[in-house]
Amino acid sequence: MRKSLLGFLTGVMLLAVNCLAAEEATAPAELKVHTMFSNNMVLQRGIPVKIWGVAKPGSEVTVKFAGQEKKAKTDDKGNWMAALDVMKENSTPAVLEVSSDNGSTKFENVLVGDVWICSGQSNMEFVVNSAINAQKEIADAKYPEIRLFTVGKKPSGEPLKTLNGEWKVCSPETVGGFSAVGYFFGRELNKDLKIPVGLINSSWGGTPAETWTTFKTLENDPDFSAMIERYKAALSSDAMDNYKKALAAWEKEKGSRKEDDRIKDPGNKGFEQGWAKSDFNDSDWKAMKLPCMWESQGMNIDGAVWFRKNVEIPEKMAGKDLTITLGSIDDFDVTYFNGTQIGSIGEDTPNFWSFPRKYTIPANLVKAGANCLAVRVFDHFGGGGFGGQAKDMRISLGEDAVDISGEWKFKVEYSVVSSMRPQAPMGPDNPNAPATLFNGMLNPIIPFGIKGAIWYQGCSNVGRAYQYRKLLPAMINDWRNEWAQPGTAKDFPFLIVQLANFLAPAEKPEESAW
Repeated sequence: MRKSLLGFLTGVMLLAVNCLAAEEATAPAELKVHTMFSNNMVLQRGIPVKIWGVAKPGSEVTVKFAGQEKKAKTDDKGNWMAALDVMKENSTPAVLEVSSDNGSTKFENVLVGDVWICSGQSNMEFVVNSAINAQKEIADAKYPEIRLFTVGKKPSGEPLKTLNGEWKVCSPETVGGFSAVGYFFGRELNKDLKIPVGLINSSWGGTPAETWTTFKTLENDPDFSAMIERYKAALSSDAMDNYKKALAAWEKEKGSRKEDDRIKDPGNKGFEQGWAKSDFNDSDWKAMKLPCMWESQGMNIDGAVWFRKNVEIPEKMAGKDLTITLGSIDDFDVTYFNGTQIGSIGEDTPNFWSFPRKYTIPANLVKAGANCLAVRVFDHFGGGGFGGQAKDMRISLGEDAVDISGEWKFKVEYSVVSSMRPQAPMGPDNPNAPATLFNGMLNPIIPFGIKGAIWYQGCSNVGRAYQYRKLLPAMINDWRNEWAQPGTAKDFPFLIVQLANFLAPAEKPEESAW
């Protein structure tokens, strides 16, 4: 009996010791300062600056900077936060010291000035290397008071606390891969205000505004409920399993191709086989609804794909020059009407992937009744297909128009495994899903002290332009509430770049989502 009791008590003691060891293993073993803090950073002037991180639970952390010394106590999980008093701008490099009884660290070459978030889609992500006169701009980028931080791309279904990135001094060696809009903005501020400027680039090409907005803001507004329902449906379906299979196949088959590898067109074999002709039998071709990018239909390929559609032309349009618009096509196209080429866009056209296709159909090709429209699309890397909107696809004569969006027949002429990773379903790994980039690329920055934000985005919300009138202000208020900075919690500057004029000019004034 006593042996049994002794064994039981010994087991309980061992279990308690193991549990305690497990708790200590999960607690921070040493002092760590948040990843937003590094050498070469800029701290925000004019507001209390928060410094935070983790350390051993119950320990005291000391922060020293520019004559100030602040102390903070860690909570039971090891989290700590200290706040420096309001500071004026300072261009003299200083050292930020953080210490506790389980470690210490120093950050050198720290300045005090204005810090700006630079966010949005490809408009903001577009780098200095690709700007006009890039070589000269880069060679002249000797601005030691400008500091650059690029946030690593990371979608997440839950708010994250840490991120990847580090502060760098603006120089010809560091500026080329940074946001061009962000850099030129910061450069003008530095010249005009003569103070240090910190720029945090948190952007991702092709993303809509809702992914940069918190889930609770979207969920609590009925005007945004549809996007939330789509997101929830994707989470509850087998979409993620299919994505993982496609991703595994892509990783296995892509071989040595890199994401920026362009493939060359091996030649128009489809035309040689009569695929543009009216009498060609396409009964065994598959169907696809256009416009769409073919990756969204499970075709994760680069190469040449043919599209065909029988179009009914009314008697009053027969025998006359007609105008056909197809929207943008990514990347190149050759377009045929009743077997005759009527237009094409190739690599010699600037921005060919987004250039709106607009061709004339000669009168001698147009007959009343059934006519054959064929388009050969060649995609040499990245996404491929028709990138416009349904209203962009039509054949017209003055006020009369024939809608050519909808179901088309298609056939792959030539393909290789796409250089672009399969697109994740509308789940937590998708950068277009609601709140995923706020969670992964903005939340970890908060509450780092900032002056304000600059925003260049909108292209990915053009199809929902009226919704954007409410979505963008909701997102702005969201950011301001989440940052909740003393003195600027509700009104820090949020500067917006209006989208540039785009697409072909209209023949007469009309409503435009752009």
